Amino acid sequence: MKIIFLDYDGVLNNTYFLLRQKERGAENDFDPKKIEILKQVCDNTNAMVVVTSSWRFNERARMFLLEKGIPIYDVLKPDTGTRGEDIDLWLQETPMEIEKYVIFDDDTSHYSPQQMKHTICTKECFSNDLCAEYDCCMGLQDKHIKWAKAMLED
Repeated sequence: MKIIFLDYDGVLNNTYFLLRQKERGAENDFDPKKIEILKQVCDNTNAMVVVTSSWRFNERARMFLLEKGIPIYDVLKPDTGTRGEDIDLWLQETPMEIEKYVIFDDDTSHYSPQQMKHTICTKECFSNDLCAEYDCCMGLQDKHIKWAKAMLED
């Protein structure tokens, strides 16, 4: 089994998208373009998703992703340590044989050097003034499809 450990905020959205959504009064915090990129990675690699986000117990968010075709396999247990430690614990406890995994996150400070070999960081600054005001990240990009595919299929 191949696994994608998924953070939501900063991966399936970005600051600019959230600001536009807030201005419109929209309920959905996920950028459809980012969901499509994640779906392509899952479809191209037959990977399943384990949600690692601090939003991981948001049932509405999980149901929305499932409705969009994102294959959510599991959710990390409540925080017992750093996100990296929680992922290691999940990998040790899962009864499934995990062939390969990739981590999508905009904050890599919680990961060990070994885990960084499996991590795709989605934090890249915008080319406008938002970066001066906000901790910006671009979220999933088309290039991440290739990167994740290479990491999950090598």
